[in-house]
Amino acid sequence: MASPLSIFRTLFLAVSLCAIGSVLALPQSAPENGPGLTPSQLIKAAETGEIRVVPGPGLPSLESLNLTSRDLAVRALERIERLQEVAEDSKKLSNLTKRYTPTCETSPNLNGGLGFLCYEYLHSIGNTICAVPATGSRFCHTTGGSPDVAWRGRVNWAFYAESSCANVAEGGLWVLNECRSYWWAAPAWYALHPGTHAALGNDNLVVEIGPL
Repeated sequence: MASPLSIFRTLFLAVSLCAIGSVLALPQSAPENGPGLTPSQLIKAAETGEIRVVPGPGLPSLESLNLTSRDLAVRALERIERLQEVAEDSKKLSNLTKRYTPTCETSPNLNGGLGFLCYEYLHSIGNTICAVPATGSRFCHTTGGSPDVAWRGRVNWAFYAESSCANVAEGGLWVLNECRSYWWAAPAWYALHPGTHAALGNDNLVVEIGPL
């Protein structure tokens, strides 16, 4: 005959397993620091104006370039899809200055698509000068995201630095490609993390991508 102690242990184990099973059966909420919008949601939000790309002070407006935030969203998503396939991007990245050591942070989680919106904008204005005084500058940011992403510039061993906005975009591309982690809750999507890299060919200008 089983002792009272062994019966108690058996009942305790059974109740514990039932409790664990009940918790696992409940709907699991998504982590609070997820990457935000899915690709389709990003395009819709950019189309309705919920999310906008905002150029930095003194840089051309989207209207003057005959572009919309939706145009940039579509371009950004197309570029994300072919990240592993485009040899040209890899070649450009290999030519980036090696005298600045790039950095990646582990948090917070940002939406990779929003980061690419500003890349497409800066890339589109080409040889326009992106200047950075000693106090730093902001090249572009988004509005309406969770959270929004900003591209900023700071000087490195200099009081002033400038590069073409296209070269700033190529410097930031390293962050978009390398400072990320895949987000399995949203297939084919990933979380972007803050990071820095020098502008293409100019280690005196550091491109910072992070939350607004």
